[in-house]
Amino acid sequence: MSAITAWRGSGLQNELTHGFHPRIAAMNPQTIQSLLSLVPAGGGVKDIFCGAGAVGIEVLRDGREFSGVDISGLAVGIARAQTWLPAADELALFRGLTVEAVAFAAEGEATQADPSALDIAGLREFLLRVAPPAPSLVLNALLFVLSYVEHDVFPTWRRFHPLSHRFEKVAARYSAKLGELRSAVPAGTKAAEIHLGDAQRLSASLSAPSLAGVVTSPPYPGVYDYVETDVLQCTAGLAELAGDLGAAEEIGSKKQREELSEDGFRGRWQAQTVAWLAACEAELRVGGRIAMLIGDNAGIDSKASVEEAIRGSSLELVASATVGEDARRPWAKHKRNYRIEHTILLEKR
Repeated sequence: MSAITAWRGSGLQNELTHGFHPRIAAMNPQTIQSLLSLVPAGGGVKDIFCGAGAVGIEVLRDGREFSGVDISGLAVGIARAQTWLPAADELALFRGLTVEAVAFAAEGEATQADPSALDIAGLREFLLRVAPPAPSLVLNALLFVLSYVEHDVFPTWRRFHPLSHRFEKVAARYSAKLGELRSAVPAGTKAAEIHLGDAQRLSASLSAPSLAGVVTSPPYPGVYDYVETDVLQCTAGLAELAGDLGAAEEIGSKKQREELSEDGFRGRWQAQTVAWLAACEAELRVGGRIAMLIGDNAGIDSKASVEEAIRGSSLELVASATVGEDARRPWAKHKRNYRIEHTILLEKR
């Protein structure tokens, strides 16, 4: 099996709705296509660490049924928006409410004392009043646009544009991207289903194994605090639509690495790896596969961790490949040393 990396690609990272929202750590579409080719045809595909929904976009483009899970409410909202296949009436409603939102924001800007202020909270409350109630994907899409505007901080050298202008431009670009996605997805493809959930507890609500494959990139050990970062960076209300998991624990977070001893973090990581792989095992049908990309960090060999976690289970290592080198991204000026990454393929026997 050839090695696959998160940091190399062919420039597809902005194709369709890929990478529309500037949230961290989206998987490269070319990587996803390679992983997807490793799982059996003729069945649903799931990403249990779905993040912004990049895997979902490629699964839909392949004409397959997709379901996604993530522990971050913001990620779920972004993934729902970036995999949305709106019907004509839904898209018309989205565009009409965009016009109303722009007019509302412009009216407020005409009277505000600070022209550089972005009244994110005020526009959010307006959208919650006029849009269909949650769990409407139209409301989710509107708040997605607002979340993008909130994340996209202008550098000081750029000309300032008020919220009304920015919301209008982002909504128009997003609407065009949705059209590209709809055109790329085969007719009759089922809409994606994306939910807030804990990857370690997927099997709690299952009735029978049915998945053909899981395509995913689990968190690398100790690199990010996804949930905490999402909460701090977004007040647009997008995460609120996904719900609340309460005290669910993020897998392999940077915060855990900082708070625990080296052995403690390693033990926690291993227990979490065992848990999420067991949850996937319960969902997979016999012959179903898990195709993943995962990296090393904090002194943890992630491939060895996966191999240890599946001992005694019905999951078997079919193939793997490892890569790590000094390399240059196609768009970067300088080389850098990228962490070791593993492509791992497991099959349920």
